[in-house]
Amino acid sequence: MVVQGDTGYVFSFTYPGRDGTVAEDDDTPATRHSVLQVAAARVVGGRPHCDRDEPVVLDLSPAP
Repeated sequence: MVVQGDTGYVFSFTYPGRDGTVAEDDDTPATRHSVLQVAAARVVGGRPHCDRDEPVVLDLSPAP
């Protein structure tokens, strides 16, 4: 998680080509392809919530 101002951003890695049928040492795109996802984390109704479909604008520049 990265926090900027009042918003926290949750990062997760997914591996869309891996379905459990390909060996980990198989050198194919299915074993090398990964996707980084990010979502803004908010509290909704007293519970944490992330909307993966919400557009995110995030500045990863170092703080001054």
